[in-house]
Amino acid sequence: MSKNKSSSAPAHVHATIDTSGFPLVYTNLASLTINPHDIRIFFAETLAKEVIVASSSPVGTKPTESVYLPRTGVTMTPEFAKSLHAALETAITTYERQFGAIRAIPQAGLSRTQKAE
Repeated sequence: MSKNKSSSAPAHVHATIDTSGFPLVYTNLASLTINPHDIRIFFAETLAKEVIVASSSPVGTKPTESVYLPRTGVTMTPEFAKSLHAALETAITTYERQFGAIRAIPQAGLSRTQKAE
């Protein structure tokens, strides 16, 4: 009696998903928490609380302190988080191949040209 051998490689499922009903949220800040059962990512948007108009500034405004606006949170299993990590890595590689390297993350705090008052 012969047995059918199944491939050990996982099957990739390709599906088309209608994205018209998905809410879209802008975020530029994420905070993660982990426990043995899940990984949570809390997304927020950080922006200047107010701006000071400075006529001598080339941009015309100078940001003051930042505020953080909560946007949404996502909870997932560690297994799904690992899969998401791989998908993000592939997407970033593809992005950089098509559009060039992504710039480094700006560092918080004072830049080299700014001085504390």
